[in-house]
Amino acid sequence: VLFTGVFSFFLLALVRWNAVVACVSEESCGHAGPLVSPTPFAGWPLLGRLCGWLTVAVFVVYLCATMVEAWNDTTEAVGVSRYYRQRLGVLSDTELQSLAWAEVVHRLVRVQRENPFCLVQRHLSALEITNVIMREENVVIAIANLLLLPGDGLPSWLPRRLVFCRTPLYACRLCLLHGLFDARGRVSSKIKEGGEAAANLLSTRCRVVGALSGV
Repeated sequence: VLFTGVFSFFLLALVRWNAVVACVSEESCGHAGPLVSPTPFAGWPLLGRLCGWLTVAVFVVYLCATMVEAWNDTTEAVGVSRYYRQRLGVLSDTELQSLAWAEVVHRLVRVQRENPFCLVQRHLSALEITNVIMREENVVIAIANLLLLPGDGLPSWLPRRLVFCRTPLYACRLCLLHGLFDARGRVSSKIKEGGEAAANLLSTRCRVVGALSGV
């Protein structure tokens, strides 16, 4: 991501494309001037410079969010790896790759019986563990089965895969899943209380995500 952003900024803001296009021979390249400008967006109109710097700012925010997400994922992966070694007896990545998912779930159920890691309920089954892991996917599948996602009113010549891409999936997660469930995957207390506050919360999320998706 960093390389793509820096390289795109170089091509967009620093390269003098008029000089590059005019450089067709050694003599013309000498008259065209420097191919790289020391000042970003040099020669651009005011509106163009504002749009350019706005694009750079959006990318910086996206880069920071990506770095934070990568750090969180790495920290979580290290914790999971430690748990697999200490509690489930999976001592190496090679062993984990050759281990069936059913065996992993079986070991989780056994650990829950011997030393509970889930305090909400004493006994866990393989189906309950799978449902917790697949909770977000199951909600999206249910919404699609109820025909609540866009796509039914599209022209027949327009492929449905253009609609069912990552953008609607991310929007669905931000609007519904992150509003319905808390960080631990449990139903949010605000949703449990119900009423107008919960409806306003989901409505605000939908409006904000819709505006960001449009941008």
